[in-house]
Amino acid sequence: MSMETARKAIDLAIKSGKNSACISYFGGEPLLAFDKIRTLTDYAKQQGRKAGKKMYFRLSTNGTLLNEEILQFCRDNEILFALSLDGDQEAHDAQRPTAEGTGSFEAIDSKLDMILSLNPYTVFVSVITPRNAGRLLSSVEYMWERGIRYMVHQTAFSDPSWDRESFEILRQSYVELAKWYIDATRSGEPFFLHMFDDKIKTHAHAPVKLDKSAISG
Repeated sequence: MSMETARKAIDLAIKSGKNSACISYFGGEPLLAFDKIRTLTDYAKQQGRKAGKKMYFRLSTNGTLLNEEILQFCRDNEILFALSLDGDQEAHDAQRPTAEGTGSFEAIDSKLDMILSLNPYTVFVSVITPRNAGRLLSSVEYMWERGIRYMVHQTAFSDPSWDRESFEILRQSYVELAKWYIDATRSGEPFFLHMFDDKIKTHAHAPVKLDKSAISG
């Protein structure tokens, strides 16, 4: 995207927002263009002030290019970012190789202390596929032990390798993780596990009504 197009997109977002606007940087890997992000964030904040609107920023990254400079910039500018991490090493490396074909887990794990120190509200996003469905519990346990408290899981149902056996493994993983979730909740330490929290919230607002005839049919 050219800088001209990016500025026009920011102008449109500010014009369309009622009292605020949100700019989200994503790709591909947006940190390959960090210099542009720095320039566009300054531009968005200036234009937001002129319009009297609060600006919010989001960024999605695989984390491999994060360093202290970038993390400090995100902190200073209140950029909330989501980082792709599919769990423990076996779960992550099963589907996120580097360009050289090696696993990318260690590159992220080595930066976790720095990331959480400067940006403790980082959201970690895990994609569930048949390749890692059986490591859901161990992956959440790993992230918890590393100090991660904001976890979002997305099941890639479009993956063509799903079959009945894989879905049964996923079901068993959900059951195991549900037991962990109850214990973690009872510990009293605040955390966010999207796959359960979001559905509990939805049910609390409007309980789901199942069509039993459709199920039995």
